[in-house]
Amino acid sequence: MAKNLQNMYHKPATLFFCLLLLASPVLSQESTISAEDMATYKVDAEQLVSYLEGTLNFLGDPNEVIAEKDIIFNESYLKIFQDAETQVEDDLDNTRKTPLNKDVQAYLKDVMFFYKKVTFSFHINSIDQMINQNGQVFFKVTTNRNLQGITVNGDTVNNNLVRYFEMNLNQQKKDLKIVSMYTTRLNEREEMRHWWNNMSSSWKQVFGRSVLVYDTLPFMNIIHFSDSSLVTFRWIENRVEISRQTLPDDQREEYADDSTQINSTNTAIYVQVPDTIKADVAVLYKILRAFRAQKKISIAHDHVIRNLDPLSELTELVELDMSFTLIGDLTPIRNLNKLEMLN
Repeated sequence: MAKNLQNMYHKPATLFFCLLLLASPVLSQESTISAEDMATYKVDAEQLVSYLEGTLNFLGDPNEVIAEKDIIFNESYLKIFQDAETQVEDDLDNTRKTPLNKDVQAYLKDVMFFYKKVTFSFHINSIDQMINQNGQVFFKVTTNRNLQGITVNGDTVNNNLVRYFEMNLNQQKKDLKIVSMYTTRLNEREEMRHWWNNMSSSWKQVFGRSVLVYDTLPFMNIIHFSDSSLVTFRWIENRVEISRQTLPDDQREEYADDSTQINSTNTAIYVQVPDTIKADVAVLYKILRAFRAQKKISIAHDHVIRNLDPLSELTELVELDMSFTLIGDLTPIRNLNKLEMLN
């Protein structure tokens, strides 16, 4: 593998063009959802989370009518969730050490079972369009959940958890419903792939510029990868004929004198194009975990990076230096609870 990759780097070039062939099926996936509809669905996802927040707070309020809470348990929960079998990972028992999933109705009833009074608030970090194994679009919403309440034993609880929502899309009805709600990530590898594959090239340079994989491949040059292959750049040689007719107009005038002869010549031009390579990608996941566990990031004086989106996943981040950059939006890092120093 290393031998195959080694030949792709450090080739001399008198001139090079960088062509990104996004038509490759590995690099892009066609979607039947228009940009306008996508924006609408993201607003719908925000509203669905907000509606859930209001529902949970209604259930956690001891002053609300029990009969109306029963309607939520038995009927109106279906306005939010796909069906009665929708799974919710328990976050109500503050002493629980191992993950436990419940049917949604049981989870909603446990709001009253565990607490005398409780309030929830959800702050949305990101809304991502995903594709499942059947090629169907769904949305993954990442939130930071705050819970404040008094348990049935009289204990005061105030904690924060990252909570993920997966929402199925019914394109005919233009309707979103929650199909799972959890904290323990169901597929860490899939999430790490999505994080890297959708990252801008400038951020890939920040994370991967000093890391080599397979002996010779800079990690930052990995455009995209799946469970069995990766896409990176490969150099190819093109032969270009140069003659009087192919010269730019301003240079052609220099040779307007008939006594000047220009002989046609073939010139080698090295072109960088994406190339798909079969590979054991287990090492990539190990490195991505290390990227996401970093405690210190510096992008000071970087005028190319325009957002902090990838940092929303760096839950261990303690220090961020973004001085002398063009970044103005701090929203992606607002829920990094361990962040202590921001320049």
